[in-house]
Amino acid sequence: MKTKIIKLIVSSILWILPGVLICSFPALQAQEIIQDQFNEFKGEVRDSRNGDPIVSAFLAVNGTNISTVTNADGEFLLKIPVSLTTGTVTISNMGYQSKTLPLDNFRKNNTSIELDETIEELSTVNIFKAENAHELVRDMLLKTGDNYFSDPTLMTAFYRETISNRWRNVSLSEAVLKIHKKPYTSIGRDDISLVKARKSADYKRLDTVALKLRGGPFNNLYSDVMKYPEYLFKPQELDDYTFSFSEPTRINNRYLYVVDFEQKDKSYPWFFGKLFIDAETTSLVKAVYEINVDNRKIASDMFVRKKPAKCQGISS
Repeated sequence: MKTKIIKLIVSSILWILPGVLICSFPALQAQEIIQDQFNEFKGEVRDSRNGDPIVSAFLAVNGTNISTVTNADGEFLLKIPVSLTTGTVTISNMGYQSKTLPLDNFRKNNTSIELDETIEELSTVNIFKAENAHELVRDMLLKTGDNYFSDPTLMTAFYRETISNRWRNVSLSEAVLKIHKKPYTSIGRDDISLVKARKSADYKRLDTVALKLRGGPFNNLYSDVMKYPEYLFKPQELDDYTFSFSEPTRINNRYLYVVDFEQKDKSYPWFFGKLFIDAETTSLVKAVYEINVDNRKIASDMFVRKKPAKCQGISS
């Protein structure tokens, strides 16, 4: 059996859905669990200048907790309750001017949205005062209780998980979720409830040896870097990473530090990515990070939960 693991990308927009790693949908094979009805709108977000897809563009329905982000091809799927017939959607991304569109502009397929680049010279004297990226990240982690949720919060989110064989998706799981977010000062664990879920698989394209992979929406809650920093880095373990400043940016009139980070020990699958930190409050606005899985044997131990006794591992 040959299964190619290319890269696991975890992108976490901490305003709306702080975090999601990977628990399976129990008993969801070829089923749908429906509690509410939704309209689905599909489309893409592109750069108005060159037509390039915009990755991780953030789409939020104003006045609600409904949101989604674009994938690596700039494509999005937005699910709206049928009861919501009017409203507006704001589309934003780092380095681009935000755009607000009415729901009437969205179609079931082929909704095309273009964003204009933001070109602005930022002051490094009066706004950006931090000189040490390592200490800035430490300060950010220590101020969690001051800058984030102090009351329980209910969120609506969309989850998608795919398994690919070469360049084709052979398994797709999707769900609309309610996230019951505990305060950041609470030791209580966040919970989720399924509103609607489905799973489909093309068994003709799957390998003949079946593997049970770690996946699903619940474990992904722990990629909330602020609530569960131990799953990425703890304040006492920051020396295990290198931190460096990238070009600062701005979003929604908030000036942000951009900090690149990379795990030093590369003998195991290792994390790397960017942190977007508010220049005034040192709160984490957004985190985009990935896990390098070039070591196929160790990566399979991380993500394969169960396999046949005679299956020795996963090869590339």
